[in-house]
Amino acid sequence: MAKNEWDNALSQFTDEELDSGIERCKTRYDKPPSLTEFLKCCRPDPAEFGLPDVEFAYREACRAAHAPGAARWSHGVVYHAGREVGWFDMHQSANGAERRFAKVYQGLCQRAMAGEQFELPRCDGRSLTQHRNGQEVRTVQQKQTAQHWLGQMKQALGG
Repeated sequence: MAKNEWDNALSQFTDEELDSGIERCKTRYDKPPSLTEFLKCCRPDPAEFGLPDVEFAYREACRAAHAPGAARWSHGVVYHAGREVGWFDMHQSANGAERRFAKVYQGLCQRAMAGEQFELPRCDGRSLTQHRNGQEVRTVQQKQTAQHWLGQMKQALGG
């Protein structure tokens, strides 16, 4: 029965993944691993792809949430996970952000380890303006500033 359990569990892995699992087990364990330990060894380690662990990534995303475009990210996956959870929630550590971040981050890590590229946004002068259908859109702050000065001009003209 144990052989069948191992056979069923290992059938989901390729020969390369099993070979990598054996090599990882040699470095991690002094004696033969349990089935669950071996299965963990067969999955690639995010650190092998330059991905930080979930706790480090969460702290990094929280620290940079106030200005994500200006931050120096350890990996594009961290930025994209923070963006998907929402920068406001990350900055406030609100609405279960840590739990949501961990789930999103682990999913993105799997995609990155499968070969997907996660680019960081490039900040240039054009990326700082908002556009809709080819027309520049005013931000709320721009509208408030314009209304303030319009009010000042009306007051100065007596209207």
